[in-house]
Amino acid sequence: MGRGNTGYKGITIRRKKGEFAGLNVQVSWKGKVMGTVVSCLSVDAGIVDAIRIRAEFRKKLGAPETERHVRSALGGKPYIKGRNVQVYLGEHVRKFSVAKHGKEQAMQMAWEARQQWLDK
Repeated sequence: MGRGNTGYKGITIRRKKGEFAGLNVQVSWKGKVMGTVVSCLSVDAGIVDAIRIRAEFRKKLGAPETERHVRSALGGKPYIKGRNVQVYLGEHVRKFSVAKHGKEQAMQMAWEARQQWLDK
């Protein structure tokens, strides 16, 4: 049984004989571990539940939120990373250059891209 990266800390792809078999959710904090399996047909179908479960585990263990930004299947909040404004749209990242467009314009473009993606 192999594991795969989803891009979310503590959430990995579960495989059986090479086929997708759900998502593993695991949170460790101060020597305590909580984990479960989310049964779903695809990563997109189960990621929202997996993120919710991970948040519940973190709260129960008293673990802090360690990701600098929220990435979700519903589109993330635009943020500045290096010389770009980035926004997650599902499993994809869109980047807008601050040098080319300026900070405010790049941020506006990221919000518009997110909204267009949500409207699909």
